Amino acid sequence: MVTTKNQLFFKEFNEAFARSDIAFLADQVTDDVVWRLHVEGRIIEGKENFVKKLEEMRMDTVAIELNIDQLITHGKVASVNGTMSMGTHTYAFCDVYQLHAHKDGKIKVMDSYVHDVSSMK
Repeated sequence: MVTTKNQLFFKEFNEAFARSDIAFLADQVTDDVVWRLHVEGRIIEGKENFVKKLEEMRMDTVAIELNIDQLITHGKVASVNGTMSMGTHTYAFCDVYQLHAHKDGKIKVMDSYVHDVSSMK
């Protein structure tokens, strides 16, 4: 259940990611955003590179189904985990976020962990 403004923000952010709404996502991050893609071993720095990476992923990230299992916020930090189904694949994800400000903050740092769980029953 979403009960706070920050929880709603992160719910909407994840829903936008699932539908590949790049313009919305870009508006929610700082110009100097850092996105650490831990499974890929990559670090994306800056809004321009963030958008480029989202555009690369666009074909793969239009989700058929998004399930948010947990959404936790505390001050300027948040964590969202769940599953996203795309075609024949289902991915478990956990994203940890840091905002640049507690109120009306934009995402400054994003740590993403994603694992293909399609074979798990």
